[in-house]
Amino acid sequence: MKINLEELALKQRKLDNYIYQNSQLTSQNTLKKRIFALLVEVGETANELRFFKFWTKKPPGDKEIILEEFIDIIHFIISIGNTINLSLWEIETDRSNEDLIDLFMNLYEQILLFSKANNEGQFKNMLLSLFIILEKLNYSKEDIVAMYYLKNKINFERQNNNY
Repeated sequence: MKINLEELALKQRKLDNYIYQNSQLTSQNTLKKRIFALLVEVGETANELRFFKFWTKKPPGDKEIILEEFIDIIHFIISIGNTINLSLWEIETDRSNEDLIDLFMNLYEQILLFSKANNEGQFKNMLLSLFIILEKLNYSKEDIVAMYYLKNKINFERQNNNY
């Protein structure tokens, strides 16, 4: 999958600036919290996929609900990328043969490594890890962009309603 996230990064910057202005916060003094929120969202997404739940026969959640969880991850990742002034938003992945446990463990690892390094190279590793998972689960860039726009609109509405 090849995707350019530059337009989404601009939309995310507008949402983040709106939140910062209304809350009297900055991107720098919320970075650690956004990284932690990112870890939580990865866990929520894994929980919906249920790939690790050997104790249940319950199938994964609805594909659209799972995509919405992934979009929450993308919101936080792009927000973090904006904070470090990422300049190149294009990413290209190849389909992975790894299982979802390994891919999610790698995503967690890349997030934690980024939290220590806070640099563009480690950020790109984190972003690549996420999009490898999305590609493995057969989400298209069109699916991702459409859901991002929908969720971005919802997030603005939530801010206007004291979410």
